[in-house]
Amino acid sequence: MSDPVPPLCACYGLSEAWIRRFAIAHRVASVEELGRLTRAGTGCRTCAPDLERILAEIWRTTLTGPRPRSPERIVRETLAALPTPPSWKLELIDVDGPTVRVRPIPLLPATPDSEETLRRMVENRLKEVWRADAAAIFV
Repeated sequence: MSDPVPPLCACYGLSEAWIRRFAIAHRVASVEELGRLTRAGTGCRTCAPDLERILAEIWRTTLTGPRPRSPERIVRETLAALPTPPSWKLELIDVDGPTVRVRPIPLLPATPDSEETLRRMVENRLKEVWRADAAAIFV
């Protein structure tokens, strides 16, 4: 039996193969974007030079190169990846500049406090991943 390959990003346990697949699938072109989406390179930062090298290799050998992602796609992916309570479903309604309109769908009886907590969670994650001035409005 051989030893498993050590993770490239030791802080978050992410392997080079996983990072390559993720970067290609999500068309990630910068270490900063990779960090926002996966946390890779945001801990001790010792893997940042390797992440830079990997992304350069990927996009140097890819003919089309990375495409910028639309704000709607970024928000949709962020909402899908958000660890929402199982009693809630989120539906993206609209993205207008920094304002994101989301319809929260309670699957069980909910309180106004739980809805506000969920809204804050969505807004904070959008500010972290997408733009600092993001505002989530539940409709």
